[in-house]
Amino acid sequence: MNLARTSRHLVDRGSAAGPRSPYVIMNILLIDGKNTAYRAAFAARGTFAESQNKYHPFVMWLRLTNMILEKFKPVATHIFWDCPKNDVWRKRVFAEYKDNRDSMPHYADDVQQELGRLIAAAKDILPYMGVRQYEKASQESDDLIYTACELLRQAGQETRVVIVSSDSDFAQLQWSMPHVSVYDPKRNAIIDHPTISPVVLKALSGDRSDNIDGYRGIGPVKGKQLVQDKKKLIEFLDAVGDHKFKRNLALIDMSMNPARLSNMLYVMRVMCSDIQFDKSAINVVAMKHKILGLSTEYPKVALSFKRLV
Repeated sequence: MNLARTSRHLVDRGSAAGPRSPYVIMNILLIDGKNTAYRAAFAARGTFAESQNKYHPFVMWLRLTNMILEKFKPVATHIFWDCPKNDVWRKRVFAEYKDNRDSMPHYADDVQQELGRLIAAAKDILPYMGVRQYEKASQESDDLIYTACELLRQAGQETRVVIVSSDSDFAQLQWSMPHVSVYDPKRNAIIDHPTISPVVLKALSGDRSDNIDGYRGIGPVKGKQLVQDKKKLIEFLDAVGDHKFKRNLALIDMSMNPARLSNMLYVMRVMCSDIQFDKSAINVVAMKHKILGLSTEYPKVALSFKRLV
């Protein structure tokens, strides 16, 4: 399959506005599904105290997502999901990878329940809203988003890829791919372009959110000094050993994914798949998940996705 053809197909299929000026930047949105779903799950949980008629978490997610759609007005939107956490390939590199997640306060049982309801509804309903979804065994959303960004290098200079996530791991894509921006919905802002390699810095200092330990005494300041001075970095690793550094690189650097080729073939296949908008099907599937009046009570929420077909 030709990469340039795939990228053109992706952009052309997403645009419903006809021919565009070559000077207009076209945004393609790549949404980290589970990352953004957590915000909606918290918002849905908050309605418990306010009203007995609480919103379904999927509706909360749609509302938050629509704010982002209005902000960037993308020509195409794509949603990426994580595989089950025990199936992640990184577990085979480091068994304790993300083992700290269940003990974090924001992983409370009620939030997990809302999150489960949201994701189940999203996976069933979004295909009828003209949104392509990506999920692959042993792969996290990060891995598939990285692959999509690689493919979209072929889309041309007028195309900007916007990743929607608060995950700091995506800073490495801004570092290595000039056509990529990362929008953090928590900050409501595009994150700053990194000035040093985020991958090397995290390989030294670790990543507490993913339970990846770094070298003792290496924080942002010392880590930055080592990243900026290759000689000092080599001397440091010679002194303390580079086993942990190499392990962390394998966990953090998305370009080192052993399934990189198969991921590329998978993402290309989904990019070229047919998409549709079917209001009646949305209603049927919404009823299955006990979401009443999705396309009538919440017309702005449900129907705004139509322009993305």
